[in-house]
Amino acid sequence: GCGSSYTRIHEQFREIGEELEAAQSAADRYSSLGRVINFLQDMTSPAHVVPVYFTRWWRFNVSDRFNEFRIDDERLESDLAGDCGYLRAASDASFDTLLAETASETLAAVQRPIEGLPTTWQAYWRLAEDPEDFGEYGVAGNQFGRRTEFECGSERCVLLDRDPLYIAFAHDRHLQAVRVTARALLMEQRRDLLVAEVEAVTPP
Repeated sequence: GCGSSYTRIHEQFREIGEELEAAQSAADRYSSLGRVINFLQDMTSPAHVVPVYFTRWWRFNVSDRFNEFRIDDERLESDLAGDCGYLRAASDASFDTLLAETASETLAAVQRPIEGLPTTWQAYWRLAEDPEDFGEYGVAGNQFGRRTEFECGSERCVLLDRDPLYIAFAHDRHLQAVRVTARALLMEQRRDLLVAEVEAVTPP
């Protein structure tokens, strides 16, 4: 189920973190760091966190449409310019903490209301009632970013192709991905500096 799936993800993530700690060469260290960051970025994707398609969709080679949604690089650069407050939280965090925080933030976003509509983003990715089970696509289906019409309560909800509601939701997740990447890079940079300082004062 979902709980066991997340446990496996966390175990794999922890193993990579241990490889990163034990890496002797810069090449090995940055290879492991890249894999750590890949896991963290995956946790900003609703379908990876709910999750909805690990056992339902992969064999048909169908990807989640959120993962194909265009990234607005210019807007990201504009929103991130001069905003380094989130990096302060990197000082005391561990990679495990970062993974859990990122997954929790994405789950919270999925459970929030779609602005102006009587439903939440679970219309697209519906969490299972039992946290140990996989989720599934909601009434809107795997249609993020596309025009779709679906029942929401006693009404019919409609989102258009690249609807501003889609754009806002995706942008927040993309911001989250950039920020968690920057935090991970800063954490590793600080660790490298600490190791260098220890080596500098340790007799050969």
